[in-house]
Amino acid sequence: HGDNCKAHRAVINECLKNSFEFFMQSHYDQAVNELKKAFNETLTMEQETCAKCAELFRLRITTSLEQIQQELQKMTSGFFKSNRHKPSLEYATTVINELKGKV
Repeated sequence: HGDNCKAHRAVINECLKNSFEFFMQSHYDQAVNELKKAFNETLTMEQETCAKCAELFRLRITTSLEQIQQELQKMTSGFFKSNRHKPSLEYATTVINELKGKV
């Protein structure tokens, strides 16, 4: 892993940390945006030595997005449902589909 990889990992880890903090504060769209930013950063990891790392990060990011989506799904359905989070659920779903199309 070269310095190039370190720089990418630093950006991605910062986005992951920010996403978690936004999620904990119920700022779901911002949490999704941070994950999207992290995912896009993995696409710039072009060196062959970075390919495996980039793939692992993408898997982790996609899993995190799907977890946010599942939480929002729970909040927008069932007995205590609230439509307040429906736009965030739709946004998360759109981003997941968009990112899956990039790989």
